[in-house]
Amino acid sequence: MAQSSYQALNLNGDIILSWPFSFQGGEVVADINNVSTLQIQIPCYGATTGDLGAIYNNGTLGVGATLTNNGAFAIFAVDGLTPGLGSRILVKNQSPLSNTNGIYTVTTVGDGVSINWVLTRATNYDTPAEMQKGDFVEVTDGTINSDSKWVQSTGIISVGISSPNFIQRDNGWSITLPNATLATPGQNIQYNNIGLFPFQILANDGLLLIADVLPGDIYYLYLNNNSTSNGSWNPIRLTDGSTGINSVAAQSSDSSIEISGSPLSPPGGIMDFKLPTSVFNLNNVNTTGFSVITSTAPQTWTTREVLGGTNINISDGDGVATNPVINLDTAIDITSIALTAGISLNGDTISNSIDNDINITTTGTGEVFINGLSIDATGTLSGVSTPRVYFTFTDTLVPLSNVIDIQDQSQVDTITGSGGVYTINFSTTLASTNYGVLLGLGSTGGPTPFVSHAFWTLKTTTSVSIAIVDASGVLVQSVPNGITGMIMLSA
Repeated sequence: MAQSSYQALNLNGDIILSWPFSFQGGEVVADINNVSTLQIQIPCYGATTGDLGAIYNNGTLGVGATLTNNGAFAIFAVDGLTPGLGSRILVKNQSPLSNTNGIYTVTTVGDGVSINWVLTRATNYDTPAEMQKGDFVEVTDGTINSDSKWVQSTGIISVGISSPNFIQRDNGWSITLPNATLATPGQNIQYNNIGLFPFQILANDGLLLIADVLPGDIYYLYLNNNSTSNGSWNPIRLTDGSTGINSVAAQSSDSSIEISGSPLSPPGGIMDFKLPTSVFNLNNVNTTGFSVITSTAPQTWTTREVLGGTNINISDGDGVATNPVINLDTAIDITSIALTAGISLNGDTISNSIDNDINITTTGTGEVFINGLSIDATGTLSGVSTPRVYFTFTDTLVPLSNVIDIQDQSQVDTITGSGGVYTINFSTTLASTNYGVLLGLGSTGGPTPFVSHAFWTLKTTTSVSIAIVDASGVLVQSVPNGITGMIMLSA
C-alpha cells in the first residue's frame, strides 16, 4: 500500500496545481478550507453597481470614514433599492478611487431637498485587522446583486490607502488539476471540503468541470487515462450515498478514514483506505461504536462494527485477511460469569453476535461496575457526573437583526450568533471534547420542509459552534423552522 501525502489547503483564491505538488509519492489527501468562520461578514442589504461619485472623508485612519452625496440632493438609492437608516451596503465599484471600497452603513438617508445622504464605514469593518483578504460577504437584495456572494481579495495595510477588491464568487474558488500526461494511471487524489462554501475541480485546461465539491463533501479522483493533458479522471463522491456509503468521517493527518454503509465498488484501480492494523485502549469510544472495512470479494466492501469499553482493545483488525479480534485486558478479574445462548468466550476473543439481553447481577452488598458506573443491590445508579446537553431553538430574521428563541434545552446557558453561525454555551463544563454532536433541522412543525445542512465547526468543553448552509453551501440567514441538537458523551 503506497504511502499517502496529507495536505491542508486554504483557498483564498483559485489554485493551479502542477506535479509534483505532494510531499511524497502515492495518493494525495487534501483538506480544503475555503473560508474561516472569522472571515464571514454580516450580510449586506444591497451593493453598488457603479461609482457613487461621492466625496470621501477617511475619518481617523478609516474609523468614521464617510461617503457623502456630491450631486443634487436625493434620497440614497442603490441597485433598485432605497435602503433605510442603518442598512449595510457593499461599496465595490468606486473608480478610480477604489481605496474607498468597503462595507458601509446608511447614517443619513437624505431628503431630496436640502440634506445629502451619507454612508459611514461599518464599525466592524473599518480597520486593517477587520478587513482581511478572503473575507466573505453575501448581498441579500437588489435588482442585479440579489443573493450574490463576494470575496475581498487584497491585503489591507491602511484603510483609505489600500484598495479593497470584491470578487463575485457564487460558486467559490476553483482548483485546476495538474498535467495528467506527467502522471501515471492510478494516481489518485482525495479532496475533503471542510470549508463553508463550494469549490470546483477543473481539468488541466482550466475549463472542463470535473466536480463541484459542496461543504462536507469528500471526493475521490482516480486517473484512468493520461494520454492527454486533461486526462480522464473518474470522480467518486463519497458523501451522497451513490456508492452505497452512508457516511464518511473527515480523515486526519495519518489518512485514516471512518466509513459506515456498504458495499463500495470502485469502478477501476485500487482505493486505499488507511486503517490502523490495531487499536488499543478504546475506553473513550462512543457506545455506538465505529466501523472497520472488510473485503468480501474483489472490489466489494462491507463494514464490521466494533464497540469499545473499559480495558478493551482490538488487534489484527485489518478487515481483509482476518476478522478483528477483541481482547479483554488481563487486569480484569472475573471470579464467575453466567452465559446464555448468543455469546461465547474463546480465550481472549469474544465471538458470535449478542442477540439477547446480558444480565449482570450482584447479591448482598456488592456492586456492579460498568465503565465507571456502579449499580448496587437495590438498583441505585451512581457515578454519572457528566452532564448531557440538548437544545431546540429558532432564529427569525427581522429588519437589521436576528431574534433567537430557545424552545427547549438542557444544560444550555445561552445561544449566540446569527446568519447561520451559532455558538451553544453550556451551563456546566463537560468532562472532555470527546463527544458527538447530533443536529437536526426543523422543530416547530412548519408547513414546508427545511432543506439545508447543519454541522459543527468547533467543539470545546464549554461550548459548541455550528453552521447551517443551504444546498449551495451558502450560510442560511434565518432558521424559523428551528434547529435541534444533542450532545452524546459517555460517562
